[in-house]
Amino acid sequence: MSSPSIGEHANAGGLTRRSMSAFRDHYVPAGCDPRDPLLSPLFGRLDGLPPALVQTADLDPLRDDGTRFAAALRDAGVPARLTNYLRVPHGFAFTPGSAPAVGRQQRWELAAELSTALNAPR
Repeated sequence: MSSPSIGEHANAGGLTRRSMSAFRDHYVPAGCDPRDPLLSPLFGRLDGLPPALVQTADLDPLRDDGTRFAAALRDAGVPARLTNYLRVPHGFAFTPGSAPAVGRQQRWELAAELSTALNAPR
């Protein structure tokens, strides 16, 4: 809850600092460490994971956390690609009509990445 993007977009449409706190309180059981890797993979062992595509939204309070996760994957030797979609809020990819052109680009990128991964030699 201390990333710069949380402060920058504390009152963003769709996801706010207040709603993030409420979601966290429902997600993290009382007395549990929020840095438990079962709650947040960022704090676990990342080496050996398959290649990843991390997509972030520029106006999302969670943007910096996605960027941090992609960097942590790379630091662990995991091929990770990061795409930040400009001028869109949290959830843009799943909100019909919120950003049609960007949403199509996001879905195309996701499908292309998945297709590449599924067709990679093993």
